[in-house]
Amino acid sequence: RSELDGIPVHRLPMRAALYSSKVDRLADVAHRIERLKRDVAPDVIHLSGVGPSAVFHLVTENAHPAPLLVSLRTEVLGSQRGRNASILERVLRRAEWTTAVSLAVLEQARRLVPDVAARSSVVHNFVDAPDRPATPPPFRPPRLLCLGRLIADKGFDLAVQALPAVLARYP
Repeated sequence: RSELDGIPVHRLPMRAALYSSKVDRLADVAHRIERLKRDVAPDVIHLSGVGPSAVFHLVTENAHPAPLLVSLRTEVLGSQRGRNASILERVLRRAEWTTAVSLAVLEQARRLVPDVAARSSVVHNFVDAPDRPATPPPFRPPRLLCLGRLIADKGFDLAVQALPAVLARYP
């Protein structure tokens, strides 16, 4: 337990407990979460992603019933559809509302659990626009680096298609 600006922060070894597969560690973390849910009595429970916290939420959801908000930050990948599919599906079915960082992520969730469509929306990550207009890059020739998984939703094809226009503007 620690504090941030006077707000109590509880850090629990959820991932370590799950990966250890030791029943006593799993039970200890679950009991601590149950106590927290009862003591805090939250008006809403927010899961940021579907990982260890989702597993422990499902195990302890009756400790203090509250509306569930789920925020999806990554694609609903094929690898998540195997062992974690039931966890993801259960969480999405129980969610009062689901948000996703992009329409592509939200559509994947809606394909997995179609009834989430009426209880979901996109909330884009954003940064404030700079105060000054963009200027040409300070180096010649300009270089472009795209990092990410090579999947259609990342738009690497758009970067390649845009290169002629970039070269025309910055030869």
